[in-house]
Amino acid sequence: MIKGFPAWLMHRGYHVLAVPTWERKIRVLAIWLTALFYGRDIVSLASVQHPRDAFVNDGYARAASTEADSPISAEADSNVATSPPTPSTVAS
Repeated sequence: MIKGFPAWLMHRGYHVLAVPTWERKIRVLAIWLTALFYGRDIVSLASVQHPRDAFVNDGYARAASTEADSPISAEADSNVATSPPTPSTVAS
């Protein structure tokens, strides 16, 4: 049975071989080497728990800022966003 550093190195090598392209393999190795020397990256768990919040909140802020400038009514905008197109809405 292999133990210690050689086992760790084989384990990492196995995972690198599973990565599809050479570019990605090199990128994964580079990240592992930087983590070896500088430590792991610290990630906010709040962003991991709700990853869509940044996109949704930014989208609402942009929609609110452009809504005042846009001639489209709120009713027409809500129909496009919430319901699939029907023959009557597609023709108009």
